[in-house]
Amino acid sequence: RQVRAQSGLIRLALDGDRVVADRARRRPGRGAYVCDAACAAAAVQRRSLPRAFRRSVHTSDDFVESMAVAKKRVHEIAKEQNLSSKEL
Repeated sequence: RQVRAQSGLIRLALDGDRVVADRARRRPGRGAYVCDAACAAAAVQRRSLPRAFRRSVHTSDDFVESMAVAKKRVHEIAKEQNLSSKEL
């Protein structure tokens, strides 16, 4: 594990019992954060997401692939807000 700025992480939230990327960071309830698709895959494999959300959750078949897209969007937002790579 590494410590990173929250702005450089992907927030995950629940839509019912399904884990989704919360790009706007506005979904209600508990959230979990991953750094990228590899971290998301590790979280699924280690069964960390049910612990993070404190309940049984489901991930879609394309969940890990969608994290790569979400991470790209996080970097675009950071660039728009003139954040340096050190802040990510």
